[in-house]
Amino acid sequence: MLRRTILGITVATGIMSATAANAACTAPTTFTSGTTADASAVNSNFTAVYNCATTPAAVPTMHVLTSSGTYNTPTGARMLFIRMVGGGGGGSGSGATGTFGAGGAGGATTFNSVTAAGGGGSDTSARGGIWGTGGAGTANFRAVGQHGEEGQPGNSALSFSAGGAGGSSLLGGGGSSNGVSALANSGGGGGGADVLSNNAGNTGGGGGPGEYVELIINSPATSYTYTIGGGGSGGSAGTSGGGNTGGNGGSGVIIVEEFY
Repeated sequence: MLRRTILGITVATGIMSATAANAACTAPTTFTSGTTADASAVNSNFTAVYNCATTPAAVPTMHVLTSSGTYNTPTGARMLFIRMVGGGGGGSGSGATGTFGAGGAGGATTFNSVTAAGGGGSDTSARGGIWGTGGAGTANFRAVGQHGEEGQPGNSALSFSAGGAGGSSLLGGGGSSNGVSALANSGGGGGGADVLSNNAGNTGGGGGPGEYVELIINSPATSYTYTIGGGGSGGSAGTSGGGNTGGNGGSGVIIVEEFY
């Protein structure tokens, strides 16, 4: 009988340990060496283990943050898995060389003290914007996206010359090569402006994408401040050479998954 009781307590302890990974399980009674195990106390422990083991684990939840503010950790969350991307750079305008504007740089996205760098804008030489990289803070994973494509000299024999496409972040969203803006909250670069009407002006270069970052926070704090990086503005059209404006870069985003 004593061996059966000890075996039962051991099994209960093992189940308690196994279920603890998915839920906070607590036995009401802790037995110590030399103490006689009371039947009601043992039964209470088994009941607690049973209730814990048969209670479905909490389903993870998700919040998508698209504007700067304060994130409040949901009650009971034990771990946060965060993905974020900086704002994408803008594509440059098009037209006669030296007359069109550069694309603006994308802003950094920050969660607490960890930053995803913004992408670079295409310059007035229509070189493609560089990807965002080297954000501050310690993260579990960082990655760059695609470099923005360079603009090219227009062809006066054609009615249309395409600009460089905006670089896509790991979330995609880069603008196409016709001065199209990147998708909002993608961190993609804006497209370089095209040249129309049989002009030989230079086409615009595409903007660079924001940096992609992953971060895991165990035992999270009650709240965190965060900033969503804005997309860089598209460059202005040239004063001659059939110029057009470049596309805006896509704003950044933070995706928070909560595990209980």
